[in-house]
Amino acid sequence: MSVRQQTLRRAADLSVRIIDADGELLLEAPGYLVLRATGTHGTVHEYLADGHGWRRCSKATAWRSALNDMRLGLEPCGQDDCDICTEEEP
Repeated sequence: MSVRQQTLRRAADLSVRIIDADGELLLEAPGYLVLRATGTHGTVHEYLADGHGWRRCSKATAWRSALNDMRLGLEPCGQDDCDICTEEEP
């Protein structure tokens, strides 16, 4: 199974949203949860060259990094004043 397929499967298992667009691979944890490995609600892996011709990483590296971000699963946010969690409240 390719790294991309492994990443998509892990994301589905965790209900993590993946967006691959415009040279960026974004991960978004479901509401009120964070990625345990990073302690954040989401991560961005840029893989295309910017306007100055500097390449951040290959697309394959971005997919491996995204899989690594999900390796420990999810946990509750735990921040009382989290702007992201506050936005999701009804």
